[in-house]
Amino acid sequence: MYLLKRRIRRKHKFKLISMTRYFRYIKLVLTQNVILLIMISSIISNTIIMFQEDKYDNLYKEEKIKVEGIIVSNTIEKEYKDKYKLKVLKINSLDLYENTQIYIDVKKEIELDYGDKIICEGEFSKGSEQRNYGGFDYQLYLKSIKIYGTLAVEKYTKVSSNNVNILEKSINSIKITINKNIERILETEYQGIVKGLILGDTTNLEEELKEKFQIANISHVLAVSGMHIIYIVVGIEFIFKKFLGKRNVKYLVIFSLIFYMSITGFTSSIVRAGIMGIINVIAFLTYRKKDIWTSIGFSLLIILIKNPYAITRSRTTIIIFRNYRNNYFQ
Repeated sequence: MYLLKRRIRRKHKFKLISMTRYFRYIKLVLTQNVILLIMISSIISNTIIMFQEDKYDNLYKEEKIKVEGIIVSNTIEKEYKDKYKLKVLKINSLDLYENTQIYIDVKKEIELDYGDKIICEGEFSKGSEQRNYGGFDYQLYLKSIKIYGTLAVEKYTKVSSNNVNILEKSINSIKITINKNIERILETEYQGIVKGLILGDTTNLEEELKEKFQIANISHVLAVSGMHIIYIVVGIEFIFKKFLGKRNVKYLVIFSLIFYMSITGFTSSIVRAGIMGIINVIAFLTYRKKDIWTSIGFSLLIILIKNPYAITRSRTTIIIFRNYRNNYFQ
């Protein structure tokens, strides 16, 4: 019996390199439907990338340009200048890049409001490319947030105000109110952390504090993502479940997630988590089983259709983290 058991164990011993077993796994994964789906997705994604690359490459190459657009962000305060996000209407009197977005750098004394329509002139830059291996590629970063470049404003003219719809204006007003309440209630040293936790806004967070979050491996807390979505879903269900019922509260959850995504600016991390949360709620309402891989795949598809360069943010983050880790342990 002892020799027989030894023989059976030896016979069923796990082998790391087993082509037969791995080929069986490949056959299970790469079915006809999966291969067809990969081919269709590849054609769609490559077509989108082709048009996007063409749009970036053919962007105005003149250093001095004249831009007409609408301010679609609040003031982003920097040390020597202020920055705004501008939705382009015309460049050099042509509407080839209508509804694209760029950053504009203005002097501190210039005050602009959300929804202002302006005409400005200045020097345009697409951003610096990666110069050293593993270094930061600012141009690629701008592409990942769908910004086409930065205009250093030399002169401007304000045409009109309130050039946004009521919904956009209301959402921006709510965001401003939240920021003001945080600044009114909390001390200065805590304001940046709370804004990062609630809105994902880390513009006012000190670089030293960001590094501490990275060293502690909790920097993901400052990026609005799945953790925040879970808090919203659990909180709404806990408060309103008794009043609305088990099913009706789910509709309120969907509305709240869309509203929260709009307040945080529809960043990739919150869109991914929000879409996954909404799909899980819809699965409950339609009596379907939740599938995390389907949710992740569907959210990724929507994000990359909106902006294919969003996928480079994760790659850039991994490269930067790997270099930081190697330097830190050396």
